[in-house]
Amino acid sequence: MIATARRPEALADLPVDQRLRLDVTDQDSVDAAIRDAGEVDVLVSNAGETVRVPLESASLDEVERLFRLDTLGSLRVTQGLLPAMRARGAGRLVFVASIQGRMVLPLIGPYGATKWALEALAKILAIETGHFGIKVSLVQPGAVSSGGEPAKVSLPAKHVLEARKSAGGQALPDARDRLVTVRLSGAGRAGKSSPQSMGEPTMGQRAIPRPASAHRVSTSRPRSRFSALLKVFTCPTTGCSW
Repeated sequence: MIATARRPEALADLPVDQRLRLDVTDQDSVDAAIRDAGEVDVLVSNAGETVRVPLESASLDEVERLFRLDTLGSLRVTQGLLPAMRARGAGRLVFVASIQGRMVLPLIGPYGATKWALEALAKILAIETGHFGIKVSLVQPGAVSSGGEPAKVSLPAKHVLEARKSAGGQALPDARDRLVTVRLSGAGRAGKSSPQSMGEPTMGQRAIPRPASAHRVSTSRPRSRFSALLKVFTCPTTGCSW
């Protein structure tokens, strides 16, 4: 097993065979990582960040950066590995999307958009590569406490104040141009779930059976989606039906 990160030292505590530097937004970095990794049977695309801001105020430069990382980064690595997988007639592509690839939430629209786009790419790849023996799956987790650093979120104060107004609160005119900074931490938040508890019943929905990790990779008929909340569709042997 090989783990990658922009800072390989951050992977020191992972029980893996190899740790490589990889920046999915940089083609030279991707090429070097693929060269150093050797033959790859399974790719798990999990790189991503999030931006929380109303779309009205979202910086287009920041949205473009998010798409380069969350969406195009997965495609960049996939394109690098597909020729060898196709030549072998086997391979597995696992894309970690989000439950937001099936729904939308306010204030986190840029992130949701990247996940909708990632799911579209995965569905297309399933059709285009299936007859070469390559299997494609999507993982759609809900909110997960990843243990990462708290995220710093800046919202234009006018949106916070206007929302406060609609709830009967008082808005201060001189604060409309200020930025309200919110600190978010994954640990201990209501509604958060750990990676270990993902797949437990949530919001009254039926939990999805959790096959053993080895089965998820080795099965000849993998699920097309592993979702924390929603119904999962399967791909028949002759093709993928979405």
